Amino acid sequence: MGQLVTLGTRTDSSVGPVNLFALIPLVQEELQRRSFPVPSWGAPAAERTTFTAAIIRALGDRGLVQAPGERRQVGQTLADWMLGLGVLQSLIDQDGVEDIFVTGGYVSMIRRGVHEYLGPLAPDEYFKTLAVRVADLRRARLRAADPMVLVTLPGGHRFTAAIPPVSTTGTVISIRVFPQTPLALTELVPDEQLRSYLVGLAAKLPTSLLISGEPGAGKTTLLSALTAELPPWCQVRIVEKFAELRYQGPLPAFHLVTQEEYQDAPVTMGQLVDVFSTRTRPHLMIVGEIVADEAGDFLHAANLGVRAWGTIHSNSAYDALLRLEDLTVATGRLPLEAIQTRIARNIGVVIHLGMGDQGQRFVREIVRVQGLREGRYELVTRYQRGAAQAWTSPPAS
Repeated sequence: MGQLVTLGTRTDSSVGPVNLFALIPLVQEELQRRSFPVPSWGAPAAERTTFTAAIIRALGDRGLVQAPGERRQVGQTLADWMLGLGVLQSLIDQDGVEDIFVTGGYVSMIRRGVHEYLGPLAPDEYFKTLAVRVADLRRARLRAADPMVLVTLPGGHRFTAAIPPVSTTGTVISIRVFPQTPLALTELVPDEQLRSYLVGLAAKLPTSLLISGEPGAGKTTLLSALTAELPPWCQVRIVEKFAELRYQGPLPAFHLVTQEEYQDAPVTMGQLVDVFSTRTRPHLMIVGEIVADEAGDFLHAANLGVRAWGTIHSNSAYDALLRLEDLTVATGRLPLEAIQTRIARNIGVVIHLGMGDQGQRFVREIVRVQGLREGRYELVTRYQRGAAQAWTSPPAS
């Protein structure tokens, strides 16, 4: 891998090898002339086969590839590159892949926590066209006037892209890949005593909790696994900006997303939290990744007499509370003193996750929030990583 693919020749031998990526715009032009659209995501196999056949005909009609056998091979390759995520699709389908990155045509990925460099898989212009097409298929815009996009792909994967002028290195793409089969708590936490404590937090629902850690530490994966341990009577309401949580609970949950990339006037996290936490009698409210204004919505949910769970980026369990505090202050809804009081009274437990040099994930610490004294949170450490084992199956969050 890492080399641009060349295959086939024109009838004019002076032209030399044909770069397959250079054929794509010519084939697209021919398909547009025939009003033959690119199939949407999830198109049935018959539609994909018809599309491949149209490409093969276009290659012949334009004189791009003469030999019939070679034309079929090139046509299939071009169809693969023009459908779904193109040259990245085979990566996203590989076992253990957590993140895929593209910078100016150069591709790398993280598999089971380890960074792998793949080299230049296609020209930058190809990836720009790919990013624009993905945005269009997800009803978002990626143009010079709107040079950044964040959308959810079919299957729940998160797709982020930026193009010039905001990017100075050509097209940049980041894909956070979520496993289709959720990992169980036994796979994530092999230490039986630690796992028993976590099961108790879910099965008894004694308090609201935060799961914190650096990006990729497994926060959403652990949160998803905890939902499998909820009591059989538990009514759950899940509110996220993007559908990332893999709910495994005993009863069907209301799972709502704001779908901000699809709407001119989207439903806000605050509206969803307010309506579905006060009108539908939940036992547990899960507010997805807390990175901005949803901090206030999470704290609001935790203050309504129901349990609230969420994830947040931080360097430690104590820093998770400070980050929740800072993000809530930024909303301007409440003064600092009121926010600190609500955090101290309503967030009972913080689970902080860590990562090792080889990508292993583990529970670094668990603290219980005891209260607030002179503006500082009083914490009691319930678990501190020492001899405890790391997670044996590194998840992505």
